[in-house]
Amino acid sequence: MDTLRALAILQPQVEKGLDKVQRWTNFQKSSGSRSQTTLAHSVSIQLAAIAVITAEQRHNPEPFDAGFVHQALALHDLGELCRAEIGFDVVHLQKTTGSDLKEVETARNLFLSLPSPLRDQCMFLFLSQFASKEKMLDGQEKDMMDQLRAEKSLECLIFNAIERVDYILYAYSEYLLHGNVRIMIHVLRNQHAKLKALAEQLPGFAKEIYKPDMIAWADKLLAEYEDVEENEIPNRKEGAMRKAQTDLPFNQTDEQRAASSE
Repeated sequence: MDTLRALAILQPQVEKGLDKVQRWTNFQKSSGSRSQTTLAHSVSIQLAAIAVITAEQRHNPEPFDAGFVHQALALHDLGELCRAEIGFDVVHLQKTTGSDLKEVETARNLFLSLPSPLRDQCMFLFLSQFASKEKMLDGQEKDMMDQLRAEKSLECLIFNAIERVDYILYAYSEYLLHGNVRIMIHVLRNQHAKLKALAEQLPGFAKEIYKPDMIAWADKLLAEYEDVEENEIPNRKEGAMRKAQTDLPFNQTDEQRAASSE
């Protein structure tokens, strides 16, 4: 099958399938957080990618392939098409080697209609999200994983930072716009330590994205709720919401914006 015909057949499968997979379903039910499909996430994560990649290009002395990172992110959720029928994604903490392998199998079958070498390149890009997981695959895909670890280690590290900070972005926006403390604590408990470790390895990420003031704020918020069970944390904290909304640039007065830009 030629490339254009194969892509024309795949495109509606991807669009319809990923638009059926809801993320954050537990929090939509318990705290009224906004709905987000995997399709929407796949688009919005590119904004985080541009920010992180640009920061690393400015501050990281090691060269890396920014195009590879963007391409890997564009494909990384295609495996979630396996969940289109049930309509929701697996919660991050509940993902296992088995659920990862199911996503790999789904992507593999999706790419089968593509001509080689495009098929192999798509699989290589897709597998970058699993590069840190050894002994997960066999055969040609194991060779791809070995190649990723040997030749694209920095790109995979940057990919990891983008994917993890995107979890923070969803929760942080719910906290800033609606005072949703519960989801903020949930995500920080799962991602904050890993993001701090990534900030130690990625200078641009540390200087412009997950900065010391963000780390200090997150540390303080986590300490405040250290001994509180998640289901006892308030969904809405009005004081936090009002302060957060005042701090947003589009809600500030001209004087506040001028002061914050100094």
